[in-house]
Amino acid sequence: MARARELVVVVTREDPRRTPAPVRERIRGSRVNAPGSASKANPKIHVPASVEKALRRKLREYEGPHKPTLGALKAVWRRGAGAYSKSHLPGMSRAGWGLKRVDAFLFLSRQGEPLRYAYVQDNDLLPRAHPRSTKGKR
Repeated sequence: MARARELVVVVTREDPRRTPAPVRERIRGSRVNAPGSASKANPKIHVPASVEKALRRKLREYEGPHKPTLGALKAVWRRGAGAYSKSHLPGMSRAGWGLKRVDAFLFLSRQGEPLRYAYVQDNDLLPRAHPRSTKGKR
């Protein structure tokens, strides 16, 4: 855990990750996924074949006490792909932005704590037994 805390990045107002996507790349909604489909772990979320292959590989290689489901990873990826329109790193693709969010989610699942303490947006997709899971808690 000490090593993880060394890697914490402070996000400032000038941080390029706060840059909205170019206007032509900003989208709302999806042509293939229903609104709200990423509100819970959902294996029926449609993602590009290359992304699904990457998610399956990440899941196979996962080693940790609270293994997430493929549906949870698809929901995290879709949320990340959607967030790309509001904030992204110039030079990074929408799919890459979603996969980085999946990586952050897997780090949280494996370590029990996120790399950045502000990362709470996907806690509802963690397995119920995970200490940071918000399933059934209010």
